[in-house]
Formats: sequence, structure tokens, C-alpha cells
Amino acid sequence: MAILPAGRLQIMHLSFLVVLAAAQTQTPQVKLNCPEHCGDVPISYPFGIGADCYLRPEFNITCDQLTTPPSPKFSNSTFTFPVRITNFSHGEGELQVIQDVARVCYNTYGFYEADMSTNSTLELPPPYTISHKNKFFAVGCNSVAVYQGYQSKVPDPEESYKGGYTVSRCLDALGTALPTNSCNGFGCGLNPFPSGLQNMSVELYTLDSAIRWWNHWNLEPDYLCSYGFIVQDDNSQIRQY
Repeated sequence: MAILPAGRLQIMHLSFLVVLAAAQTQTPQVKLNCPEHCGDVPISYPFGIGADCYLRPEFNITCDQLTTPPSPKFSNSTFTFPVRITNFSHGEGELQVIQDVARVCYNTYGFYEADMSTNSTLELPPPYTISHKNKFFAVGCNSVAVYQGYQSKVPDPEESYKGGYTVSRCLDALGTALPTNSCNGFGCGLNPFPSGLQNMSVELYTLDSAIRWWNHWNLEPDYLCSYGFIVQDDNSQIRQY
């Protein structure tokens, strides 16, 4: 993770890898007469594309030909989940998927830009859940990223819903320049993420003083944005240019 001093804050990619916890599968193998790849992603048994190519319904994969390159997605008999899979790790019992970030943006006059702002959602088919190996990030000045999610396999139904937040501040008391190689709450904050959530949503909130502090730190893009997302820690890249 790097935040380089001076210039404009930029998220290098608007999508991030998310680790999913799944039951460990047997040693991967190729099944005869079944597709071995979807785009750049190898597909091996027990996962499969097409009838008789996968072990159980939760291993049924659809290859979306409308993306470039084609991308594997979860599927069942009636619905294809809009979640792009980027890697199958059979030994770890994990998958990696692409997850969009949430963002909130303002113009240089301090007015909210609805067209540039968006929340983020992730919905997974059972039995897949989001892994605790992810971190929950907030990036920007004086911003609060909030997540809410649902886990189904808990003894107490009241414990099914989980939520949390991360705060990113820009204050003189924290220093005179944005940090270069840390995410300690100054321009970038992170917190642990719980395991077991099957779906989640992320929203961004900006504190009233945010615009003033963007200007104070000489961050002057056309749109002043803050971001919230979950990501496997070693797959994140945040910097200024």
C-alpha cells in the first residue's frame, strides 16, 4: 500500500480483489470434453462450465462472453451472479473475485456530484462467504466508510447482521504531509473485516470539513472523491500522481 506525497489522489483501479472463503476442494483436475479456460482463468474440476462438468450446483460456472476478456461467474439454474471470478485456489479453499469500490465525490465548489458517486454491493451464492483475510479501507480526507452484511450460519438470528466502519482523517495534528507508505488513519484508514458474511454493502460519508481539508493539502482534482472498499491487503495499490 503506498500513498505518495504531493499531487492528486487517485485510486489506481476501481475494482479490487476479494478473497472468498469456501470449502476446500479436491486436487484440481480437468474433465474430458469440458472447457478448460474462461478467458485468462483456468477452470478445473470440481468447478466446471456446462452440464456434467461440475461436481455440485455450487461449482457451476458461467463464462460471460460479453466481457473482454471473457470472465467466469457464479451461476445456478435460474440466475448468474454478477460477480467476476479471477482466480481459483483449490488448496486454500478460496476464490478471488472483483469488487467495485464505493465512492462519494464533490466538485471544487463543494457540491455533491451524484453521477460520480456510488455505493458498492456484493452478493454471493451459498456456501461462499467473504474471508477474514480482507481489510476494510477508507481513503480520502475526513471520510467514513461503512459496511453492512449478512451471515446465515449463526446460532442467534440477532447476530446475523454485521456492520463496521473505517475513518480516514486529514488534520494538522497528524502531520504536515500525507504519509508515503502507511495506512494509519491519515488520508487512509483500515480495519479488520469479519469472516462469514455472505453479502455486504458499502457506503461513504464525508464529514463537513472535508472540502476545506482537501484544499488545505493542495489536492485539487476536478472531482474530490473518497473511497471505501474491502480488499485482500497485499492486493491493494493506492497512490497519488
